[in-house]
Amino acid sequence: MTRKANSFPSECVSNGFEICHPFHTSWYNAKIQQEGLVASGQLQCLPISSEAYLIGNTKSIWPIFCGWLVEQYHQYEIVQKQDTVDSMNEGTAMTERKQDANEAKILSLDKFVQVMKDPFDTFCEQQLTRIVQNHFQHCSCEIFWAHGGKKSCCGETCDTRDRSSKETGDFLVCMQRVAQASGLCWNDDEGTKLCVHPIFGTWIGQRAVVVVRKEEEKKKTPTKAPVPPIQIDCPVPPEEIKKAQRQMQVAIKLSAADGSGVDYGSLRMSETAKSLGKYLHHSVCHGSDWSLLSPSMVAWIELRDCISLGRDRYKYSDPQLLYHYTKDPMILRQELLRCLSAPKS
Repeated sequence: MTRKANSFPSECVSNGFEICHPFHTSWYNAKIQQEGLVASGQLQCLPISSEAYLIGNTKSIWPIFCGWLVEQYHQYEIVQKQDTVDSMNEGTAMTERKQDANEAKILSLDKFVQVMKDPFDTFCEQQLTRIVQNHFQHCSCEIFWAHGGKKSCCGETCDTRDRSSKETGDFLVCMQRVAQASGLCWNDDEGTKLCVHPIFGTWIGQRAVVVVRKEEEKKKTPTKAPVPPIQIDCPVPPEEIKKAQRQMQVAIKLSAADGSGVDYGSLRMSETAKSLGKYLHHSVCHGSDWSLLSPSMVAWIELRDCISLGRDRYKYSDPQLLYHYTKDPMILRQELLRCLSAPKS
């Protein structure tokens, strides 16, 4: 097997995927079989492989994603300028009122973020597929995405531009169960379903599972899988778990009330809500603080906040946190404006 000098995990880290956790797929398969999820048809087993990786991120991925977004915007601008030139050459361009440079830039950014489809998922797919190609050129690889589907990636023969022939959307991997079975995280199976990393706490995102299958391994009779790692004990105090469980009940009740005419203005805003509301009010929209973020959504965000482990150091920034929960393109527009107006070093 030919690999680059730079290791697969280290390149994942340098591209924003700070979590690149190796595991044996039989550990996950055994867990979902024991829980009856395979027999019920809810989940499928992963291909047997001694080399697989759970890929995830912390808050460090956000500035890298924003840099990628800027690159995509510059490419978009080039295409738009060429289309304008072509239109003028054909004599079909319409006369528009003159705009100042700032107004034109904002309009251009508005159009760009509206036409981008699932930009964060697209970023993850492009980056991770490229890294897998670089490191496993003579192996058969499959990437199973957290947002659904899988992609076969056979080294240099896998073309990231031709997705339809190699990607399927009928395979779902439970990333939390992979994290638990492989000894990466502790899961609150009984209560909140929170996935807690011993360093990052709740501030991680699981993006994909990469399964590497060497040609020589395919021809051999499968050997006995190694013993699964010892499961991580709960890394947080019991009182925080109880607090999180109470918060989860609040979130469930608010979710049920959303859209039913509840007077949200009478609800007491927490510090998290105030912080997010301030960002929304001053940076993104001109409506009320709750215009993009309902109380139930704030309640779900605060569920993660109940766990103090890793919170002070690894909690997502407001833009990253809001975008993951709302997928609102205006948040990306604001981040693009910030990046484009930043002084060049």
